Amino acid sequence: MKYATDAYYVAHSGFDQSATDGTTDTLHHVALNGLEPDTLYHYRVTYGEQQTVDLHFWTFPESGAFTFVVYSDTQDQLPTYSQLGRHKQGTDRIAAEPNITFVLHSDDLVNDASNL
Repeated sequence: MKYATDAYYVAHSGFDQSATDGTTDTLHHVALNGLEPDTLYHYRVTYGEQQTVDLHFWTFPESGAFTFVVYSDTQDQLPTYSQLGRHKQGTDRIAAEPNITFVLHSDDLVNDASNL
């Protein structure tokens, strides 16, 4: 993973920091140490020759209150909702809320555990 503050990314059109867990597994965990509070970061994940588009995240403020959303079980409820339809309802509602710092999705994101 390569990453940079917004200021560096804009000035240099690239990244100045990197992190890796050194494994070739499907699931990875990396620690990003020394991040500045309340700062926009850009990042890109690479694996071999493959890479994501440039993405971004904000770090938490140093202090003060923040707002977040927790939701779960976005599985099918056929015939009423498909998984996509139900998930879209939730995400559209979340997107309409002002000043949400982060979203936590818990439990059953996979609709059919036998078909990952």
